[in-house]
Amino acid sequence: MVVNSVLAGIIVARWLGADGVGKLAVINVSVITLVQLGSLGLPSANTYFIAKDTNQFRRASVNSLLFAIIGGGLLAFGLMVITSSRPNWFGVVATDLFRIAAISIPFQLITLIGLNIFLAIGKIREFNLLDLVGQSFVLINSLLALLVLHAGLRTLITLNAVASVLVALVIVFMLGSAAPKLEDGDSAWRSDLMLLKQMIGYGIKSHIAILAGTLIFRADLLVVNHFRNASEAGVYSLASQMATLLMMLPSVIATLLFPRVTAEQDKTGNTTCVVARHTALVMLFCCLAAVPLSLLLPVVYGSVAMLHAPGRLRTPLLSPVSSSRLKN
Repeated sequence: MVVNSVLAGIIVARWLGADGVGKLAVINVSVITLVQLGSLGLPSANTYFIAKDTNQFRRASVNSLLFAIIGGGLLAFGLMVITSSRPNWFGVVATDLFRIAAISIPFQLITLIGLNIFLAIGKIREFNLLDLVGQSFVLINSLLALLVLHAGLRTLITLNAVASVLVALVIVFMLGSAAPKLEDGDSAWRSDLMLLKQMIGYGIKSHIAILAGTLIFRADLLVVNHFRNASEAGVYSLASQMATLLMMLPSVIATLLFPRVTAEQDKTGNTTCVVARHTALVMLFCCLAAVPLSLLLPVVYGSVAMLHAPGRLRTPLLSPVSSSRLKN
């Protein structure tokens, strides 16, 4: 996933330039922020409730998928309305590009929730595979749109939206296939409003902290785009992307740790403490290695990585401000 992300960033940067990188980043950040906002903590809640009792798998899944379709549809419509009525908020990014990207919001919400359901039922291999496939489309679509078709940003965004739809549909199908293999006492696929209320009540507690982190690590790009321009937002997004890579390993560890400690119900916290100590040690070496590697970024990304025009924003290539990849 790191390789896919970096290579896709290099391709977009060298073929679309800083302006194209900035526009793509603004669109992606807007969509991802809305997806995180609209999840209301259900990804974490699904992992917690289903890991505790697999008999709730079908009801929790139906609740979450219906919520994703309805809530995601409303968010998509809201993004279209805002970008049409307040285009100046998003700089020079075309409104029709937002309309194309907005289509993916319900499906990204399904993917976000569905992957965490796989975690809850112990399907780590499926979780990794589907997450990898989704991330691989970032690179595949960049190659197809820019190098094969010699198209532009509109084609790239369209391909990304189509990929989101396909991945979501595969996840729904695989969840349906996994149900008969579980020891589920309630065989009916039905919604349960009382369970949904409990799940949102649980999820909203962690959702506030996760949403705050998302706004801090992502929304700053929208501020740069609004007050400066898309080109400088593109440079800023490259710095954020590099910093995000440092957060990927602890994010993956946290993602795998959560369902395990939930299922074990370990009140002493021994597992969490051991994992945290080892993670801190590994991250120490990762951060030390990032210092010399950051010097290679101008070579990798070319002229997009630096803006030399007088008066322009000069962003450090390895910025402490980054975007979180965590999905739960």
